[in-house]
Amino acid sequence: MKGRVMMRSYNTRKSYLPDKFSVTHLFLAIQIVIFLLMTLNGGSTNVLTLILFGAKFNPAIAQGEWWRLIAPMFIHIGFTHILVNSITLYYLGTQMESLYGSLRFALIYLLSGLMGKLMSFAFNDSISAGASTSLFGLFAAAIVLGRQFPYNLGIQQMARSFTLLLFLNFFSGFFRYTINCKIGVVTTDSAQMKPAFDTDV
Repeated sequence: MKGRVMMRSYNTRKSYLPDKFSVTHLFLAIQIVIFLLMTLNGGSTNVLTLILFGAKFNPAIAQGEWWRLIAPMFIHIGFTHILVNSITLYYLGTQMESLYGSLRFALIYLLSGLMGKLMSFAFNDSISAGASTSLFGLFAAAIVLGRQFPYNLGIQQMARSFTLLLFLNFFSGFFRYTINCKIGVVTTDSAQMKPAFDTDV
């Protein structure tokens, strides 16, 4: 009952300015620091750098490196990838965290990402990284709230405002995947194959 009262009085204008510890800001800081470190160590589009920093790499996971199912959520391939995902995480994350609470927000984000990486591990051999499946989990959580509180104007406004972010995240990921983020080069002169990798879309 108390939760429903809080939902009725929810004000979207306040949710972007948390007055206490924010898991959203922690996740943002982690992925930005990792991106900067990758940039200084060969670049975020370098296959060896991706593997070194924990991208989803099926042979390593099969050998017991299960942490690679979590780490890729904080790894991004290229500046556009981290820019779009960071903007989406900031606006979507601050709102969802204020509604669900830090612990439940973190669980939604991490479990959504974990399920996405498990599916990728099962059906895709490419090296991959990105937080898109985690973000889509947050979008799903927003949809659930919209359906559960159809008469809350604040939540309905929030759900509509996130529609643009949803399409931006989806189509930018699709564009990266189809244009320049599916790489598998065979250099015949040295008989060396570079493994394929893609962003998490």
